[in-house]
Amino acid sequence: MLNVWKISVIVLSALQLTHSWRLLCYCGSHENPIEIPEDNLELFTNNPECFDLNRPTVIYTFGYKGGILNNGTVSILKAYIHFQDRNICALDWTELANEGIGLIDFPVISLKALALGRDFGELIVKLSDAGLNVDTLQLVGFSLGAHVLGETGRKVIENSKKIARITGLDPAKPQFDGPIPLPFYRRLDKTCAAFVDIIHSNTRRYGMDTPTGTIDFYPNYGEDVQPGCEEGIFEPFSPEELCSHDRSRDLMIQALLTPDDLQASKAPNYATWVKNDGAPIAVTTIGDKINKAYSGLLYLTTNAEAPYGKGAEGLKP
Repeated sequence: MLNVWKISVIVLSALQLTHSWRLLCYCGSHENPIEIPEDNLELFTNNPECFDLNRPTVIYTFGYKGGILNNGTVSILKAYIHFQDRNICALDWTELANEGIGLIDFPVISLKALALGRDFGELIVKLSDAGLNVDTLQLVGFSLGAHVLGETGRKVIENSKKIARITGLDPAKPQFDGPIPLPFYRRLDKTCAAFVDIIHSNTRRYGMDTPTGTIDFYPNYGEDVQPGCEEGIFEPFSPEELCSHDRSRDLMIQALLTPDDLQASKAPNYATWVKNDGAPIAVTTIGDKINKAYSGLLYLTTNAEAPYGKGAEGLKP
């Protein structure tokens, strides 16, 4: 008998995507990205001015109601591009991400997006065959985009390869949260890549509370909203309502700019972390300097505005 996960793959494979998606690469600036030509990947991977096979590669994607030109997407891409030390690309699925009118359409959009993630995984496999080193590949996904990239990772694994790292920025909660997600809604988890790190910044509303990564960071976990965000009832998907959700991406940007400042310490749960009162237990940082030998739950506090990192002070409740 087929189990629910195998049925999920069949359902996702059966979905007919009518919306296009594309993989864009940024050649030294955010302006005028180049679309990767799926029909001639060798032409692209042999273009060191834009895609240097000797460098690591980061691919970012956004979530529901996001877009390739949205401020949040542009901000994190610019932060990565600034350092000129890796290939920077983006999975653009703006059309599908903006289908529907709101959360009422989210369940259907989510299934289509997961199917898109598997299609994207096929492209990653082809890029790998053309020279992309998946051992130095990092996928970074915000909100629903985190689960999309989880499916990408699974598809790559089905082809006997494994992506080095997937980073989830507040993976989307509806349909995906809880001890067991709803059938067919396969979420990002630690099996999707060699290493999976997740930042949970809006567990009360849009983001998952359940830890599913190799490492799960919980910044300011005891608060209803992130410091600097307003409490209240706001228009759906407005900047005010999304403030805590967006903070996961803001923290990732901060980690790129000041890689030592967002320090977190390990604890089996939040109550124990509070009792530890800043004890430096298994300390690591959000971002590039993360200690991949660690696993489990890590907590920290941050400032209310950029720069968000508090260094060792952030280990205190």
